Amino acid sequence: AANHLIKRQGFLSWLHGVVSWRNVSSVFPYVALRCRFLKLITTAVDAYRCLNQASDDINGSTMEFYEKAPLANAVIRICLNDADTAENKGISSDEFPTALLESTSNSLWAIYLAGKGQHIAITLSGSTNLHNAMSLLKKFICHVEMFGKVLASICDLPLVTNDADLPSAKLFCELALGFILEMRTRVLSDTILLSLRRVSELMKLHPCLGDEAHIVSQMMKCRHFVYLLVG
Repeated sequence: AANHLIKRQGFLSWLHGVVSWRNVSSVFPYVALRCRFLKLITTAVDAYRCLNQASDDINGSTMEFYEKAPLANAVIRICLNDADTAENKGISSDEFPTALLESTSNSLWAIYLAGKGQHIAITLSGSTNLHNAMSLLKKFICHVEMFGKVLASICDLPLVTNDADLPSAKLFCELALGFILEMRTRVLSDTILLSLRRVSELMKLHPCLGDEAHIVSQMMKCRHFVYLLVG
């Protein structure tokens, strides 16, 4: 059934298409509905990954995960769009923000794992806006474990940035580098390497970041830590 839905019916395309051209609040007016839809995305992507691994084991070939960026963008939109919280059903007012964050983290992590190691050429329209990525990442600052998953997921996505995104680029560098230095060995090595690569890319795109003594100092400390960690 999963093979039929995902390979032949384009179920993953349908999932991100549900919100691609619609207002998220009109499609999912309650946070509980958003959490359930994100759970559906997670389950579908996990099924895709299992099918891909099985295909790789049998045929030695891997399906390209072309839905990676569109799905991630849909997840980000669902999390960032403001909902009418007063009428949320199924989740108490004290619990629903964390539930939505957890669902978002799980979905992005599933997408990251499914597309790990794949470098697919993606058009600009399929890329993720740096400002939106940063708006998302800031929501996870108080949730360390989820922050690490979201950080890795964002760093693995193609990002669109321009001169107006300098504040977002600066904040991303500070948060990513600060997280690595604070958590150190509790951060997965892949996450560290992805983060440092993305910080380096942003520093090349925004040369003035090289004049920020704090960021340069953090970067040097992180590189030293990586050298001690992996040699």
